[in-house]
Amino acid sequence: MSRNRELFKKIFALALPVMFQTLMVNLLNMTDTVMMGMLSENAISGVSVANKIFSIYTVVIFGITNGTGIFLGQYSASSEKEKTSDIFSFGIQLCVGVAVIALLIFLLFRDVIVRIYLTDLEVIRLSGIYLSILTVSTIPFALTNSYMVLYRIMDRAKVPSIV
Repeated sequence: MSRNRELFKKIFALALPVMFQTLMVNLLNMTDTVMMGMLSENAISGVSVANKIFSIYTVVIFGITNGTGIFLGQYSASSEKEKTSDIFSFGIQLCVGVAVIALLIFLLFRDVIVRIYLTDLEVIRLSGIYLSILTVSTIPFALTNSYMVLYRIMDRAKVPSIV
C-alpha cells in the first residue's frame, strides 16, 4: 500500500507542474480573447481563429517534445548520457525546424489559412494581424517546451513553472 502511495506522490509531483504550465498557456490565450472583446466582436473572432490555428502548431510541438521525452527517459535511466544528449539535440532541431516551417506558413499564407475558417474580410484581416503577432513566439515556444520536457525527465518539473 505504501508503495502505491509513493508512486502516486511521484506522479502528482510530475503532473502538477505540467498541468500548471498548460493552464498558463490556456489562460494567456483566454486573456487575449477577453482583451480583444473590449474592442469589437470582429476582434474576438479574429483572435479566436488565430488561436485555433496556433493551437494546431502547439499540439505538433507537444507531440514532438513528449515523443522525444519518452526516448530521453529510456536512455537517461540506462545512464547512456551520449545518446541522451543526441536525442535531446535531435528533438531541439526537429522542434526548431517545425517552428521555422510554421513561422513561414503563418507569415506567407496566413490569409489563406484564415479563410478556411472565415469569410468576413475584416475578421480575416484582424485574424491575420494577430497570427503575425503569434508568429514571433513559434521558435521560443518550441525551445521552451523542449526544455520543459528535459526538466521533467530530470525530476525537476517545477523549474519551468517557476521560470
